[in-house]
Formats: sequence, structure tokens, C-alpha cells
Amino acid sequence: MIDKIIDELSDSNQSLVNPLLKTKVIATRIGNIELLNWINKELNGYNSIQSNSDLPDYRNAKANSSCTLKVGYGIQENTPVPIAYLKDEGLRDFFIKFPLVDGVQTLETYTTNPKGDTLGKNLSVDFWKMVTSEFRKTGVNITVTNISVTTSISSITQTLSEIRSKFLDLMLAVETEFPNISDISSSTKEQKNELSDKITLILKQVNITNSGDGSSINTGNDNALNSASGDNIQQEINLTKEKSEQIEELISELKSAIADQNFEEKSDVELEIQRVENQLSKEEPKSTIVKQSLETIKSFLLSVSANVWTPPIIEGINNILMPIG
Repeated sequence: MIDKIIDELSDSNQSLVNPLLKTKVIATRIGNIELLNWINKELNGYNSIQSNSDLPDYRNAKANSSCTLKVGYGIQENTPVPIAYLKDEGLRDFFIKFPLVDGVQTLETYTTNPKGDTLGKNLSVDFWKMVTSEFRKTGVNITVTNISVTTSISSITQTLSEIRSKFLDLMLAVETEFPNISDISSSTKEQKNELSDKITLILKQVNITNSGDGSSINTGNDNALNSASGDNIQQEINLTKEKSEQIEELISELKSAIADQNFEEKSDVELEIQRVENQLSKEEPKSTIVKQSLETIKSFLLSVSANVWTPPIIEGINNILMPIG
């Protein structure tokens, strides 16, 4: 799978979504929460971050500001916001940096189907008044209206290029360290632990930052999941017989649905199906592993071009995941 990810990342014409989804499978199988958190944020966006300081540097584009300034009886239109007079550092950053918090698929849409040369923030009249108040606190008697903060579409393209480059650096380093691993699902526990530890080090080396979701991972020899409070990793609980039967029925429907279908991620979906079936065959199947695989299957199906068979399956996965989560 790693070589496929590298091939996709090496082609700038291909979307980042599929290699991210494939790497999500790897991160889940080896239990690397740091990598999984980063992937989920790149896929789903950084909308839950507390402040821009939690956003990776490569996702802060250059902002361009303009406004209408009223100084005494004079009016200056379409002029840059005079941020040098602002004392509040956070407000200055607001006019200098444009945080790109959307998931990569949305960012790619901005660049492939642009509605103009720029992307802007919606700013209310109340915000204009607040900025005017901040200026007057410093003794600058001006009134600021019609504030606009934008970034260029080319800046978004640059951000996507940086994500691709860092991502590719990561996977090339993994391939160099583990050239003989072709199927992670069949790797031993020791191999998975070694791979997870090395990936954590590589993440720091290629400067992929992530603040995490409160989840933790044991860094001892077993390198096993210690606790889990994020959206994707849950504490281990056993599935009930009724729930297992519902999942078996869904998996049967999914296998029938994809049998005659031909899409790029089919082999990956089949691997996750096998992973679910392996758990269900056990006396005490773990909901954590089943949930991870179902979420991964759902992610792959969402990336498939619209088909009549995908919505019912996705709805079925959602119905099962709600009680599990």
C-alpha cells in the first residue's frame, strides 16, 4: 500500500484525498494516534482548533486586507488596514494570516473550480466597530468600515503543495526504513510497533505538527493504545450478539454491492471487510477495531463517484456506528 500512496502523491494532478485515506488505514492498523489525528484533520478540517496557534504553519496563508478609513472629514477607500497602530497581537495576526481550516478536498475545490482569484472572510458591521474601538484605544481617531480580508487562490495552491510535499517526505522515509513491508495487515505485532515508533519520529522530522484530541498512546515496548477520548479511537468494549448480527448483515450487503463494481479503492475496502469479519469470528469481538474499519470503509465509499448502491450502505454504517460510538 505504501508504494501506491507514494505513486499518487508523486502525481500533482491527483487528489490528496485517496492517499490520505489509505494512510488512515495504516495509522489505524498500527495504532499510531498522532498520525491518525493529523490525517483526520487534513481530511475533515481544523475547525475544532481553539486558536490559530494550534494550526500548522503551512495552513496559514498570507492575508490581504482593505478597508474604508474616515479620518476627520477625509475618506480613504480601498486602503490597507493600518495594523501598525493595533496593540492586540491576535487582531494584527487576523489581518496578516489567513487560516485555511477546511479539509483538503474543499481546498482542492477552491483551486479547481475558483469563483474568483481570491477567498475572503465574511466580516460584520459589529466587527468594523470593534476594530475602530481598538484603534481609538491607541489614540488613533479613525473610523474603519468595509473591512475585507482575503487570500489569493495561488496561496491555497501553495498550501496544498506543502501538504503534498510533507506527506510525500513522510511516506518516502517510511518506505526507506521498511522496504519489505507490503501488507501491514499481515505484519506481526512487533513489526507494527516498530513501524509506529518510527513514524512518530519521522512526523517530527518532516515538521508535521498536531496538537491531538486528548488521546494518548503507551510509549513502552508494547506500544498499545492506552486511552482514547477522540472521535475515532474509542475505549475497548465488546460487541453484543445483536449488534454483531447487524454488522454481519451489513457486511454481507456491502460484499454483494461491490462484487460487480470496479473502483480504485475496492481492494482496500475488501481488506477492511476481512478485518471486520475476523473480529466477528472471535468469541469477544472488539468494537474499537470494528468501528475503525467501518469508518474507513465509509471514508472510501464517500470518495467513490456517486452510485445508487453507496448511499444505503453509508446510511447502514452510520446507523451502526451511532450506538457503537
